[in-house]
Amino acid sequence: MEPTREQQPAVAEPAARAVVVGPGAVSPAQAQILMLQRHAGNAAVGRLLRSRRLLQRDDLDQAPVPLDDKKKEAGAGDRFDSLDPSNAASSPAGVLGKINPAAPAFTKYPCTQNCPAAASAAQAYLLSGAMPSSACSPLNEPKGYEISPGPESWTATGKGWADAWKGIQAATATHGTQVIVEADRGPNKPDTLTQWHYFVVMNARGHRVAVDAFLGEVDADVGRYVGRLGAKSFSYTSERVTAKPVRP
Repeated sequence: MEPTREQQPAVAEPAARAVVVGPGAVSPAQAQILMLQRHAGNAAVGRLLRSRRLLQRDDLDQAPVPLDDKKKEAGAGDRFDSLDPSNAASSPAGVLGKINPAAPAFTKYPCTQNCPAAASAAQAYLLSGAMPSSACSPLNEPKGYEISPGPESWTATGKGWADAWKGIQAATATHGTQVIVEADRGPNKPDTLTQWHYFVVMNARGHRVAVDAFLGEVDADVGRYVGRLGAKSFSYTSERVTAKPVRP
């Protein structure tokens, strides 16, 4: 292998009388001074090159510094991170606005019956990144939705919240896991509310987040969010759930 410039043997300095600057020769005294300056310059360059090589070696030898999950670089993370309100790089409202632009958080004229479809769309986004091909219109809402698989066949059905929460935590034990939840308010629910409400609970970097695409909001305090629903029992599944509009 051809030696590098630093590995080649030093070339003997020519005689002082042969040093030339400009158009003419210099005196022996001037030549001696120039030769010393040249030596000093070469030594400085050598030190610079050695320092540069040391810096390069240190950069390569050092192990990568892990990023703090709670303070990600802008644009870092996955779809679960994008809906995590504690992630500084995320924009849950921006994502939910694409999943369900007819949510009350994003319009003065929201849809009022598309809760199952909105939850299904949020789950689809988390699992595959897919966005709905069409948006709900309050002027043309369906009479209902055909949910598949039906909640009566889900892994856990009719649980009180305390029991349901234990199961949900077990089903979402690691980052990137999720369940879709049906909250049942019972037949004696308020007239202004539907009997059933649907949302997603996901695990983002070890903590749970409630994703309510129907309302257009996320909440890192799942218990607080559930308390607002006024539901009596809960069913949930980690399976992919679809909601097909039923029209007259």
